[in-house]
Amino acid sequence: MFTLAFGGGDPLTPLVLQKLQPLIAILAARLFLGERIRGRFWFFAVPALIGTWLIAFADPLHIQLKGAEAALLAIGAAVLWAAGTVLGRRLSVAYAPTTVTTLRYAVGLPASLVIAVIVGGPFTVALADVPGLAGLALIPGLLALSLYYRGLQRTPAARATLAELAFPRSPRRLLVWCFCTPSSPSASGSVSRSWWPR
Repeated sequence: MFTLAFGGGDPLTPLVLQKLQPLIAILAARLFLGERIRGRFWFFAVPALIGTWLIAFADPLHIQLKGAEAALLAIGAAVLWAAGTVLGRRLSVAYAPTTVTTLRYAVGLPASLVIAVIVGGPFTVALADVPGLAGLALIPGLLALSLYYRGLQRTPAARATLAELAFPRSPRRLLVWCFCTPSSPSASGSVSRSWWPR
């Protein structure tokens, strides 16, 4: 859904609406997991959300949403991602991280096949792309998911979704470190925290 949301030619709509994910996850964690949200949680949540917004957009005060279809797809993706965090937390308490990771692949691969058939995606890849795809599947896929579910065993979903906000910051730091690409003024001036007291 997130990828299809970019099909309308407006990259800002999916990026803006994807920022709803933490709020949806926090609400779902309260409703479905019974997680209590204490007042001091918002002391860290609000700066984290604002910081992510500033990092994501070069001009964070002048953003225009276009296209109802792109907006609905982006909101749908945010809801599914948030649900993944909340349901992952629920499963991680009851099952070992390797079991939850295996379940995710066992359900995700057939679901991906169905989606590929529906949208008419290609089923073959060039032989030269196989090593890179295998690396992606093993390192940011299998290894990262195993670590993620291990962390979710002890981390409430509402906190985990805020920690996920570190993602926009990580690629920016990687670009600066690897390619000496300067980050935008809003990124360097933003405050985004992915830690908070227990």
